Amino acid sequence: MASSPLTSTEGPDPRPARRAARHLIAAGLLYAAFAVAATAHARTLDARSEQAIEAALSALRGADLVVIDDPVPGRPPSALLATRTAASPSALAATLGDPRAYSDAVPSLVRADVLDHRRSASGAGIDQLIDWELEIPLFNLRGRAWVRPRADGVDLMLTEGDLAPGQLAVTFIPAPAGTGTTVVLESQVNMRAAGWIFRRVAARSPFGEGAMNVTAAYVVLRAAIERALHLADPPRRRPHGARTPPAPAALIADAGVLASSAALDPFRARGAVAAVRRAPDGHLAAVSVAVPIALDADALAARLAAPASWLAFPGWHREKALAGDRVAIDDNLPLCDFDAVWQLARDRARGFTATVADGATHGAMFAWDVAPARAGGAGRSVAVLSLYPRLETSGYVPRKFIAAEPLLEHGMSLALGYADAMSMARALTR
Repeated sequence: MASSPLTSTEGPDPRPARRAARHLIAAGLLYAAFAVAATAHARTLDARSEQAIEAALSALRGADLVVIDDPVPGRPPSALLATRTAASPSALAATLGDPRAYSDAVPSLVRADVLDHRRSASGAGIDQLIDWELEIPLFNLRGRAWVRPRADGVDLMLTEGDLAPGQLAVTFIPAPAGTGTTVVLESQVNMRAAGWIFRRVAARSPFGEGAMNVTAAYVVLRAAIERALHLADPPRRRPHGARTPPAPAALIADAGVLASSAALDPFRARGAVAAVRRAPDGHLAAVSVAVPIALDADALAARLAAPASWLAFPGWHREKALAGDRVAIDDNLPLCDFDAVWQLARDRARGFTATVADGATHGAMFAWDVAPARAGGAGRSVAVLSLYPRLETSGYVPRKFIAAEPLLEHGMSLALGYADAMSMARALTR
């Protein structure tokens, strides 16, 4: 074959440079497309979507609904979060639509200065450009964003700096007779444009970006709601008192609904579906994440109960069976300590619960439950991973993060459950 500029083997190999150029062009096109989208207001939810969200929340009986869309190469991760609150839409808008309230809602947000403003294209108020800075352990995040009110919510468009381009679109659905609000947050954030620790997490797992996106979204959602609920009582906005581990039955309280309820069908079709349950004192009670897996339910339950399969969890490096249905796990995670001895309780036909009997996270729990997929489901079975991980005891960095923002107890546990469940699904499907 005749030599050509594309096939010549003489001189330096041009392929790495061409690949870099293609990646640069693709990134530029992606950024441009996202920037164009960010100039318009996020689409409000239609009536059918609102009805589906309300049905799912009713089925979950007080837990927060989280839907993490299946990852798409080249596209920032996206998620939907929904919850019910006694706060009114006006009280929520007073927090989310006013940059002066941001630092009050999230104390680690050390700056949210208004740089510019203009009349909103939606006619619902004034758009404001803010320069923001978030203080977290090890480093700060900084950027610029437009705060754009809508008649039924608020859009936060991240245009420059860390996490950009991205958007957080919040919709308020008033409850009948002024009894509260259903709050829906749709989040799509560029986690690769954040600090080194975020890039390192993203590099370790194909689900890392989705996990971090949903962590940030959960903290924003709950922080805004808690400020609206406790405007005059800041200490009540964050978890308080000593943590109390859930009873084993409470840990898996949402597993059956996530796996089998018809109300969750529209969301299981989008990706992983999760429930976050909070204790009365505001601390985490449990996180449960449902994922489809293309195995029969009985075979899948047996595979999940075999400790060798647990090495699919990111960072779980070695396992060793011990006497009395105990399993020793060694991890190779940086900045965390998940080395532990787990005690198994095989107390149900298609599921089990494991509790840390020895290790830094003593008392932490996880459980798997399996159900056949409903007709038309994405897999032959739905597996639900339920967690109470005690991240505040798992190392210096998680402890510092949660101390700086207590709502990260929930957000990071949600991220961990998602990454673990998706990694297991990928390993068993392969």
